[in-house]
Amino acid sequence: MGFGLSYLVNGLNPEVVVVGGSMAEAWDYFSGPLHELIDRHRVKRNATRVVRSKLGRLASLYGAAFMEGGT
Repeated sequence: MGFGLSYLVNGLNPEVVVVGGSMAEAWDYFSGPLHELIDRHRVKRNATRVVRSKLGRLASLYGAAFMEGGT
């Protein structure tokens, strides 16, 4: 996951990356090594922040509920 997010950070240079779903539930176990790996593999030192979703596993349900034209 760290390598994948480092590619995302390098390619798109987003302001923030939000980790949700099941990964948000395990945030305390991997967030330290994840941040270290991303920082080590960044091409540019930018201000991209990687944060945990406040909704956790419910993020996809909220997204589906608020989709326009959804069922």
